Amino acid sequence: MIVFAWEQFPQYAARAIGAYVKTTKEKVVVVATKPKAPVVGMEELVGCPVCWLSGHKDIRSIVEVVGEMPRAIFTTGWSVSVFNRYRDEVRGAGGQAFAMVDNNYQLGLNWWITFREFLKMLRFRLVYRGKYDGYLVPGRSGLRLMRYYGVPEECVSIGFYSADASLFTNGEPMEFRDKKIVFVGQFIKRKNVIRLCHAFVDAMRVFAKQAEGWTLELYGYGVQEKELRAIASQNAPAGRIVINGFLQPEEIGQVYRDSKVFVLPSLEEHWGLVVHEAAMSGCVMLLSRGIGAAEDFVSDTNGMTFDPRDEGDMIDAIGKVMSMSVELQNVARAESAALGARISLSTFVEGVTHVLK
Repeated sequence: MIVFAWEQFPQYAARAIGAYVKTTKEKVVVVATKPKAPVVGMEELVGCPVCWLSGHKDIRSIVEVVGEMPRAIFTTGWSVSVFNRYRDEVRGAGGQAFAMVDNNYQLGLNWWITFREFLKMLRFRLVYRGKYDGYLVPGRSGLRLMRYYGVPEECVSIGFYSADASLFTNGEPMEFRDKKIVFVGQFIKRKNVIRLCHAFVDAMRVFAKQAEGWTLELYGYGVQEKELRAIASQNAPAGRIVINGFLQPEEIGQVYRDSKVFVLPSLEEHWGLVVHEAAMSGCVMLLSRGIGAAEDFVSDTNGMTFDPRDEGDMIDAIGKVMSMSVELQNVARAESAALGARISLSTFVEGVTHVLK
């Protein structure tokens, strides 16, 4: 038996594990806590039993939860105490344990983050190194992080996250898309959406000619929604900042395909699966340098990155993407789709298969 232990089990994990289930004859079971945002048909997506935990303090053993001792367990990092206990139980019985790590290499963003990451590295080397038989990371930034943590490269495979290529496909050429800059995510402080809205308002003023017809559309939910609506109604011309609710993956895919630009201004983002989704959909990419996925999905021709703490830098980046010609937008569209195709559900399957050998 193979067990995947996942905190707040999301739909992309269900799709990825579902792809693995189709390739193996071994029994697969998911052990998870429930996600904050419900996804319709979650258990049907994964294609194997899902054992829902009551929380991080669930006192049952792994055998009590899944019915037998697994030969291997994959856990989302090492911050969930109950998953760490399961890891020790499986390894104590002669099995293997693998960590799926979505943290990214953030040294150099600022002095505090660099110091914090140094402390994390020391803690890993002192406490956790040696407790796993291998690691899955989502991209190049994760590889660099594990190297910094002192993990040999042969123990690390890319293949943690992937968007579903059947849901996120390249849309029409840019001349047929709306002049929309789209954000998808939670309306919380870390996502930096309030600063984004202020930057967009200022960019409409500074780049008045280039900004004609452009809108900023926000899709999500969160504690900052009331403040965001106030900014949209009081600071921006009517209809230029549009706030929408949470959408299911099937619906958000069409939003990407109808839009020219995708933006993610997060102060920090371990990976950012929405970046992969938008790249697959052929959007121009406008990403914060604090996003782990930026290194894999932004090149010189399909967008740009900016300092998420520098509103002036954000304004300039917004102005530049609004100023791109349709020809350059279509170059970006092709490049984004090509970069998005480098990682797929099969990458996850290959990563799992590789470390299990």
